[in-house]
Amino acid sequence: MKPRLALLTLSLICLTACAPDRFRPEAVLSLCPMPVDYGTEFQTQLAAELEALPDHPALWRTMLDYGQLRAALRAC
Repeated sequence: MKPRLALLTLSLICLTACAPDRFRPEAVLSLCPMPVDYGTEFQTQLAAELEALPDHPALWRTMLDYGQLRAALRAC
């Protein structure tokens, strides 16, 4: 029984040594979506348009929530 166990252990060691790169932790694909990269010009335009709108607390709240979501996605 011991030779079988030793052979099985050796076989598993050899198989894991030959595993493809996708099993390396640094090669694991992130499941987090990437936030859209808005350029500086677009962000400036968006800020100007938001400032030009009348006071809409719901809109501002939504924009703040969206900013926090984007920060969380970058950290993910």
